[in-house]
Amino acid sequence: MIITTSEPQGTMQDFIYTCASFYTKLLGIAHFPDTNVHIQIVDALALPCGALGMCHAADDSEIEIEIAVLDGAHDWLETMAHELVHVRQELEDWSHFCEVEAYTLEKPLRAALRHYISNPMERVYAEEAL
Repeated sequence: MIITTSEPQGTMQDFIYTCASFYTKLLGIAHFPDTNVHIQIVDALALPCGALGMCHAADDSEIEIEIAVLDGAHDWLETMAHELVHVRQELEDWSHFCEVEAYTLEKPLRAALRHYISNPMERVYAEEAL
């Protein structure tokens, strides 16, 4: 899987890549070699109906994720986890995205990432968190 972002090269781009790579490993989708996932950070007004994120999949090879960054308590890394669950659903040929699974997994994925960032040597915890 190839993960790209529209963020300028540097710390933010590296951080997005690190987080997305971590999530895809936990979700078991990092091994899809012919899949390009592009993650774009957007203004909240760019997404319809107050959505915090969107996943667009033309097919299994090109998938785009848009994530809104808001002021305040919104955790955009949780939204990234949610949208990457939809990527997994697309790659597993689900007939439609299941919001129940995405909402169920977003918090444990985010907690695992938080622990990983705080304690990078303790990767076993992160894998067991799901």
